[in-house]
Amino acid sequence: TQAFVHFKCLRKWQTAVMASRRPSANYSPALICSVCTQKFSVAPPRPALLVRIWKGLTSYSYEVAGLCIVLCACYLALAGHNLHSLLEELGSGLMLAREVFPCSFRFTMLEEKCSSRTCSLFGSRWGAGRLNLNPGTLLVATPAMPSPFFFGSVVLLYEHKRCSGSRGLVLNMQSEETRIDDWEKKLAPTINNPAALGRIAHGTGGPVAQHDWMMLNRCTCCGSLASKDSHCPSQIDSDSKLVHSKDWGQELLPGVFLGRDVSPVFLHAKDEPNIFNHQVLHGHAEWFVGQLWSEVKRGLWITKQNASEILLSTPPHDLWHVLLRE
Repeated sequence: TQAFVHFKCLRKWQTAVMASRRPSANYSPALICSVCTQKFSVAPPRPALLVRIWKGLTSYSYEVAGLCIVLCACYLALAGHNLHSLLEELGSGLMLAREVFPCSFRFTMLEEKCSSRTCSLFGSRWGAGRLNLNPGTLLVATPAMPSPFFFGSVVLLYEHKRCSGSRGLVLNMQSEETRIDDWEKKLAPTINNPAALGRIAHGTGGPVAQHDWMMLNRCTCCGSLASKDSHCPSQIDSDSKLVHSKDWGQELLPGVFLGRDVSPVFLHAKDEPNIFNHQVLHGHAEWFVGQLWSEVKRGLWITKQNASEILLSTPPHDLWHVLLRE
């Protein structure tokens, strides 16, 4: 269609062909003028097969190299994870899903209704990774704890529900003096024995709702321990109201009570023996559904069951070191 080519056009065409690494089969600079976009009257000679193969490989060298880099990176990322660890991570994900969505999927109801051997085996494996988190469980922060607030803390769980989350109280964190003064000023007009306020220790129970407070009462001869300890004073043995009264609150552990009423402290302050210990905790710690389970699985908390003896015999400021050594 074009018998002659301008010299300048030919030079531009040659430059374009030399600079091109990947000529298109449908729009090749060797077949079509890159200036006027018209076909040349004479087609260029067809290269040899080996030349075409080599040119094709070199044309896609960047893509091949990039693909090799991506594959090597994927291999290195997965090289440190064997099949067992991958299955453990998958199981942890499934267990977290069960912990977060128990009310929606009703897995527990399905397991209870299932009676076959296969289903029972599946249910036992499914529930094997569940943690024993109950009211009265102690959470001991490990050195891997990233939160500066909870680092070095010991938390006593007083509420744990799969569908609503968990709540606990930090036992070994001091409270601010201003908060203690405000609490005593509000309570002083309602009591007859202000001197008894000195028998109550204070602490920070957590970062949530620090304007609220709860009282932790420790007694080595009260509640379920009253009939077990033969070394209790006769005063405690005879005063069944003091020993078994519900005014102390809920008995989370043997001899450890949690409540919101301080009146029993002032009623028995005059004759109260040294076996009692009262601590007002301002605020509380709170975890949403599945959060505490995930933190324990990641190694941020160590759980401790049946820690009544340690709580009754160890001062709050020594709790973390004693529990961590155990």
